[in-house]
Amino acid sequence: MSKPNKITQEKMDELNYCLVSRKDKFPALLEEYTGITAKPYTAFQYFDYHENYICDSGDCSLEELMEEEEIEVVADA
Repeated sequence: MSKPNKITQEKMDELNYCLVSRKDKFPALLEEYTGITAKPYTAFQYFDYHENYICDSGDCSLEELMEEEEIEVVADA
């Protein structure tokens, strides 16, 4: 599986919504859309597609996570 380098604004909005309101759906969607794994702890721990630790949700926003992983948020198609 190759790492995606773009995500639509619609998917980014869905991720932000799930992070706040549907934490049960967030990890699967994040992995599906970006290849980033979110593992629940006291906060979500984020790992890239090689399983290298990136950060946790207490340390960075979703926008910062996308920037760190060089995933561009693009206009909806």
